[in-house]
Amino acid sequence: MKTEQIKFENNRLELAVKRPTHFVTIFLVSAATLCIIAPLIIFANLMFQSQEGFRIETMTVVLSLIPIIFGIYLLRIFIWNFYGKEIYSFENGKLVYWSDFKFFKTEKKDFKIKELNFSTEHSGFENERKSVLITESRKLKHKSKVELPEKEANQLIELLNQKLNQNKQ
Repeated sequence: MKTEQIKFENNRLELAVKRPTHFVTIFLVSAATLCIIAPLIIFANLMFQSQEGFRIETMTVVLSLIPIIFGIYLLRIFIWNFYGKEIYSFENGKLVYWSDFKFFKTEKKDFKIKELNFSTEHSGFENERKSVLITESRKLKHKSKVELPEKEANQLIELLNQKLNQNKQ
């Protein structure tokens, strides 16, 4: 199965995030850049304009770090919305899951195939007809972050259930 957001080949499922509009992309990059660079410019300006020697105050550092951390968070949101994908891999009687942000990856989660169940859940506004993939076992429940069209999500569930039945035998 291969669509714009779903790629299922060689025991590996990739769910890609649908890319945002140009406006959202430009806004996130601009806001992240401003939040990271502005405190550094202000800090450098204070350092060069000081008359009697520069003293680093704790509050100055703390107040400078707040927008920098927020900028890094916005940058992470941008990277997820532009490059993000979730990867599910069937390996040796288990399903391994992780998120890929292109520049970094999340920790891998394992699900035993014998205990595994797939389903979908409605997501977003009613008229959008979007769903997310839910992977459940006795111990863990994972809800996908990638929204898929309902029709494609239902086809994916059928395909995954067929794959599970093959691996259980």
